Amino acid sequence: MSSTHVDNASSAATEATETQAGSIHSTPHVLTPIQEQDSSESASVASKEDTHDSTKEDDRYVVVDVKDSNKGDTHDVTKPGAQDADKQDDEDAAKQDGEDAAKQDGKDADEEDPQDAPKQDSQDSNAQAVVVSFHVHSDATFQVLVADVLIKFKVSAQLVATASPVLRTILYGQDVIVPTPNGNWVVDIEAEPKALETLFRIVHYQFQKVPSLLSLDELYELTLLTARFKCVHLIYPWARKWATQFSTYACEDDHFDHCHKVVWIAWELGDEKLFRDMVHAMIISSKVNAEGDLVNASDSPLKDMILPPGILGLVSTTRMSTIGAILAGLNASMLALTVGDREPGTKFCKLGKEERQCEAMLLGSAIQELIKNHLYPVPAANSFLKSISVLKDTLQAMKFMTFVGPDRRPHHTHEHCNPGFRGLAERCVEDMAVALEDPQLKYLQSQAVLSGINAALDVRESRTRTFKTGKTVFKDTWIDSSKKIALRQAKLAQGVSSKDADVSDGEFEWQA
Repeated sequence: MSSTHVDNASSAATEATETQAGSIHSTPHVLTPIQEQDSSESASVASKEDTHDSTKEDDRYVVVDVKDSNKGDTHDVTKPGAQDADKQDDEDAAKQDGEDAAKQDGKDADEEDPQDAPKQDSQDSNAQAVVVSFHVHSDATFQVLVADVLIKFKVSAQLVATASPVLRTILYGQDVIVPTPNGNWVVDIEAEPKALETLFRIVHYQFQKVPSLLSLDELYELTLLTARFKCVHLIYPWARKWATQFSTYACEDDHFDHCHKVVWIAWELGDEKLFRDMVHAMIISSKVNAEGDLVNASDSPLKDMILPPGILGLVSTTRMSTIGAILAGLNASMLALTVGDREPGTKFCKLGKEERQCEAMLLGSAIQELIKNHLYPVPAANSFLKSISVLKDTLQAMKFMTFVGPDRRPHHTHEHCNPGFRGLAERCVEDMAVALEDPQLKYLQSQAVLSGINAALDVRESRTRTFKTGKTVFKDTWIDSSKKIALRQAKLAQGVSSKDADVSDGEFEWQA
């Protein structure tokens, strides 16, 4: 094989994997037509157990040791927890692949000179192999090396090429070497195995094996692949359901640690509301480390994360401006209490009596609280390294001493007087806008169309069909009786009389 052809194929694949989402992981695809493995290896391949339980890791696969070059035989080793059989269709596919490969290898051994045979890949000779077949007549193999296990996904090249323009370029693009009659397309790829398996299940019409729900990490890895291969349209029937489970993710206790993943998911699926919510979470939770880099709540640098284009800059500038607004308000309150430089009508004593004594008490306790939290003198915004969330919580947790005057009647106390620190942080965060640019908004809108995130997939409970036979026009209206009953019960619950609660067919009509 000439190195020129390999370089051209790799270059074409790399160029095709660039998406509008900006820089994503590099995708070094190496397309190499090689011989199938020895017949003893192919014949000993067992299919994996087909399950999508996220609590089970790789034990659901059956691991097969690669041929021992010294003894010339193979050994089947099943990992603990793996089952011995899969669904019948996967068993047949793996068996058929093994038989075809065995016959082909036997033929090749008679026809080819051993010195001319291609060398085995070094990673194949040292790693255990797992074969997952998606098609009886598979003619392409995508290989993923995870730890010491080489997972081989045997697929139909035509189906894969039809599903993704990027994969089509890898398999059928210009200057890509055509596999020999005795060989097979083999693509070494870096990807999360479960996500790649889910994608190939969809590509090969195995919809019954697609998970009904995905965890955060699983959906994150899957959307990384759909962006990389430009095939988000493949998950159209599931996108809305998968994304809905994260609509309240901002309420989760650990959402600050993983909100960058939800940002990416929302970006790829085109969910604008979820995208804004999670970018907002990134802004208020990000902080600056000792090296001057923005990091999240878990101290992971934002620059090392996979983020949509322009989001890192948006997080940085919005964080700085919001912190600046909070600190400016803090400084204004302290100036008003110390030198009396305040806006007309600004008062910290809510009672309106003994204001000077009350404000003096507030000033003393405020200075103590601010010094304790390293906020006095009030720092500049660019020197404040903590997050907006921490600053807000710090100000809201401050306690101020209450002035007690000679009049101790309950309605004449100063217990509600304060310097306004608590409300200041709250107002600034509420006023903080996630200012998306037009290209970002347009991209989200286009992705929503492709992914079907906003598509109404539910069938209407009632509809009217109009059709014509000759000169006669017919109207055929189908009504769901259970819907009528539910609507009647809802009316009765609202206090409507039994007579008026009757539901007419006209309330359900929908002109097709």
